[in-house]
Order: sequence, then C-alpha cells, then structure tokens
Amino acid sequence: MTERTEAIPESTPEVASNSTQSTLCYPYPAPPAPGFYGLHARIERLRQGQDKSLARLRGTLAEPRRAVDVFGALFARRIGEDDLGQMSLATGESLACLNYLMYRGEVKRELRDDGMYWYSRT
Repeated sequence: MTERTEAIPESTPEVASNSTQSTLCYPYPAPPAPGFYGLHARIERLRQGQDKSLARLRGTLAEPRRAVDVFGALFARRIGEDDLGQMSLATGESLACLNYLMYRGEVKRELRDDGMYWYSRT
C-alpha cells in the first residue's frame, strides 16, 4: 500500500464526512453539468489518480527538468506550444505538483543562469 499524498484539498474530508453515498453532488460548474451520486468513491478515484501522477512525476525528476518538461508525466495528451491556453493550464498544474513535492521535501529547485527553475529529486 502506498502512502497517501494528501494532495486533495483539506476541505475534502469535511465534505465527505458531511455526506452519504445518497448525496447528489454537482461538479463545478454547477448545472447544467449532470449531478452524480457516490462522492466518496469519486474522491478515492481522484486521490488514486493524483497518487499515480505524482509517482510518475517523481520518476521523471531523476534528472533536472523545467515545469514544461514534466507534462508527459502528468498528462495523457501532448501539450503543444501552439495551444497557449492549454500550455498555460498545464504549466500551472505542473507547478502546483512540483511545489507540492517541494513542500514535502521530495523535490528541490535551482534557478539557473538561463533564468529558469530546474526541478529534481532531493
């Protein structure tokens, strides 16, 4: 069994403890998106997915990488430079994951002469 990453926001346990499997949930954005039942199972699937993504990211960081270099570890589809919207969102998600691993003491970053941060395992 792997250690929990606790990457899900701290409010999640409170929400889960105040709901049951019969609670109708609406994802953001609220309607017209369809509601669903089974919040606890959904949270667990999200947690497992995040655990897998972070494990792939840790493996990628055996060598120093920039935030844009770790997209392949985090995303199923290619993020191209021609799609600035996706590139921006992917960079933000990569930085969030890298910062989380830095917070846990698993990753360090180095500001190089090129003005870029390079991340690697500690």
